[in-house]
Amino acid sequence: MIENNQAEELQENEDLEIEIVDDPPEGEEVKSSSEDELENYTKSVSKRINKLNAKNKQAEERAAQLEQIALAKERELQQYRAYTAQQDQTVLSKEAEAVEAKEAQVDDLYKKAVASGDPELMSKATTLKNDMSIQKERLRVQASRQQAAQAESQAQAQQYQDQGQYQAYEEQQAQPATAEPTEQALTWHERNQWYGNGEDQEHLQATQYAYFTHFNLINEGFEPDSDDYYGELDSRVGKVYPKLVNATPGNNKAVQNGSRPAVQRVSSSASSGGRQKTRGNRSGVTFSNSEVERLRGLKPHNMDMDTWLRHVAKEKQKISAREEM
Repeated sequence: MIENNQAEELQENEDLEIEIVDDPPEGEEVKSSSEDELENYTKSVSKRINKLNAKNKQAEERAAQLEQIALAKERELQQYRAYTAQQDQTVLSKEAEAVEAKEAQVDDLYKKAVASGDPELMSKATTLKNDMSIQKERLRVQASRQQAAQAESQAQAQQYQDQGQYQAYEEQQAQPATAEPTEQALTWHERNQWYGNGEDQEHLQATQYAYFTHFNLINEGFEPDSDDYYGELDSRVGKVYPKLVNATPGNNKAVQNGSRPAVQRVSSSASSGGRQKTRGNRSGVTFSNSEVERLRGLKPHNMDMDTWLRHVAKEKQKISAREEM
């Protein structure tokens, strides 16, 4: 039921048409009660989602900690089993040596009884030989059980080792491989030589800011290595470091002029690929640039900007519907 509700909500969010427009001139902006309600909603949702993410993170850390404790206890148990098996082997070896020495004495006694023809001595020697046979069989059974237990312990230790190696392999596979820079990335770097230069403090700060901006652009739906991506990257970094960024001629005139288009479309879901316009079957929702920047600061962790805007847009529609009633 929950999955169906989430699917319906996702479908409704995908049907939304979101527009980002320029802010009105200064002095014309009047904050309405609906905007106050929306702001309270966004703050509440952001706080709730961040709190939920924090709980999930704590649960994951706790589970990882318990797993490490369990693995440590398993190692201690394996060490104890190995020590116990070694001690049992030592005791069994000493018992076998004692039985072997006693058996040699009984054999000598039996030979003397046969040679002397003494019936009483013969009976005693025969009884001792029977006792030796019983003791030898008991040692054989103990040795067989000990070998079986040792084989089982070794199998468990091997399984534990294989499990540890498999977990290490999974962790290694989970680490993203370093990708080779594309031709577009190399071209961008040729006209932005400051990127990656750690000798200059300003260049280092600009590099860190560009790296941070890269992740924001990806979360907002920009397709990596596209003209829109590099144009927006130059635009945002250029606003903070205008002396460093040098856009190439003919690349996104709006970026070169330091301006933004009057209307922008928020990208659709990540599965659609690239940065596309969101066309819906119902009425759209409009955000100003200042609203988008404010919502960016309230965006919950582990949620991309596109999904966050759609959540807020849905609530904005609800507020507008209540006001019209």
